[in-house]
Amino acid sequence: MNKWFLNLSDREQQLAKSGIVFLILALFLAFVYLPVNRSLASKHMRLQSLNQQLVQMEQSLATKQGVQTQGSVPNDVTFSAWLDQQMVRLSLQTLVTRAEPVDENTMTLWLQNAPFDKVVDWLTNIESAFGVSVIQVDVVAKDKANGLCDIRMTLVK
Repeated sequence: MNKWFLNLSDREQQLAKSGIVFLILALFLAFVYLPVNRSLASKHMRLQSLNQQLVQMEQSLATKQGVQTQGSVPNDVTFSAWLDQQMVRLSLQTLVTRAEPVDENTMTLWLQNAPFDKVVDWLTNIESAFGVSVIQVDVVAKDKANGLCDIRMTLVK
């Protein structure tokens, strides 16, 4: 190969050297620079998306922390009795299969064939109005067409 190259005229040798440099640059561009550049652009877009999600989560958290409850669970009645009253008001009491107090501020409820939307609305309402929150919930869909499910949830005042 070296003998062949030396047999070329000076102009042909210069042209071959230029071609090799051009070929090396083209291969570098195609196999190193462009893939790395695409990857960096993709990573940059992903980073921007994650930063936007972080800002939204921080705003949501600030909003959530800024929301004040309108009231609290009355002190003259036990938490379990108060929950019972709240559920009777919405006709959810008949769906309770088991209610187990954990302590004076915590209650675990089991509901069977409960309308999911109605339970979620009730939980949202008691959280915003009375500061009662759900610390654990297990939901098993029973009748997806009608939105019925079995629910086990732990509530804390």
